[in-house]
Amino acid sequence: VMMGIGTIGFMIGTGGSALVSKTLGEGKHGQANRYFSMLVYTALIVGALFSAAGFIFIRPISEALGATGELLENCVAYGSILFLSMPAFILQYVFHSFFITAEKPGLSLRVSLAAGLTNMALDYLFVAVLGWGIEGAAIATAIGEVIGGVVPILYFSRKNNSLLRLTRARFEARPLLRACANGASEMVTNLSMSVVNILYNFQLM
Repeated sequence: VMMGIGTIGFMIGTGGSALVSKTLGEGKHGQANRYFSMLVYTALIVGALFSAAGFIFIRPISEALGATGELLENCVAYGSILFLSMPAFILQYVFHSFFITAEKPGLSLRVSLAAGLTNMALDYLFVAVLGWGIEGAAIATAIGEVIGGVVPILYFSRKNNSLLRLTRARFEARPLLRACANGASEMVTNLSMSVVNILYNFQLM
């Protein structure tokens, strides 16, 4: 379910990067940065809404997916923590595409590696050393997601040597709809994998 929600980031990132790249190609750098900023802020707001909803309804979501007994309690414990980092998780997917538009694919790789290695190291520390169990695994994953989502914000919010920078922006429905329509196919492709995983879980249980 969380991976499925995360595909919103794929949609905004892939669709938005195409729009921003086109605008940059037309020489409209100011407008490109406004589009970029508006899309990032929109992803953050949408992520926060899903984060709040998921945190509140994690138990009925888990029950609907077939979890009972000890499995249900583990799902609630794990999901409650990870839904708190959902905005960063969505932003991580958004920035994967925008780093390429900004002509910084190497930086995207370094951020992804930092997030993944942090998750791995903290998994060992929290679970194997400190014995925090499934909550420790969730906290490690959440911290990794925060690194993947927040570090790009820090990079783009200040002066940098890329093509993009976060600026003040106002909500613009037409470019947002164009970005979402263009990125919808990417979202559906990844969403289908989440649906298959859900069905696999039903079969395994």
